Amino acid sequence: MITQTFPKDFQRYLSLPLLGPLMDPFAAWLHDQHYTWRSSRFELRMAVHVCTYLRRRGVQQVKDVSEQDLQNCYQLFRREFPNEAGSVRVLGRFLCERGLVRPSPAPEPNRADIHLSAFRTHLRDARGYVPSTIQTQVRFAAEFLGYLKFEDAPHRLSSLNIKDVEGFIRRLGKRMGRVALQKPIADFGTLNWSSSAV
Repeated sequence: MITQTFPKDFQRYLSLPLLGPLMDPFAAWLHDQHYTWRSSRFELRMAVHVCTYLRRRGVQQVKDVSEQDLQNCYQLFRREFPNEAGSVRVLGRFLCERGLVRPSPAPEPNRADIHLSAFRTHLRDARGYVPSTIQTQVRFAAEFLGYLKFEDAPHRLSSLNIKDVEGFIRRLGKRMGRVALQKPIADFGTLNWSSSAV
């Protein structure tokens, strides 16, 4: 397929270190995904830049490419080639579909993550909230834990006072109007922040 995309210099793509053997399957995949001839040429050219990026970071074989490598590449391209960064995602999708990218290890949950997960379950199972409400509540709870610097001082939840809540509401008030504040204020009044549900 790549011989049709680049009739004259296809060998350049096939001889790429790291991604060379995948250029023909990638070209075929782009065709199957209904990319135009012109778009396919663009994606294949951008793959050369991704290859250069990975090699400079010491990646020697495709099997060593991780999701994090591609994410880092995407972030760099967003800064240097903002209109072309999406090509990293396209190549990443191809590599993932072929099972060639190592998933990044899931980060260890921190204390706040554990509490927020329990809170999310509580809202769903005990209160029966709909997903959109749960998402909003958990977002406010996460912001509140950040406000308390909970990761550095987990004991703060067991020693909350009205000043903590008032200070957080004042902080919200800097970006939210009076009407929008009514919901989080009402919810704060019903939550038992010192319980294991948060």
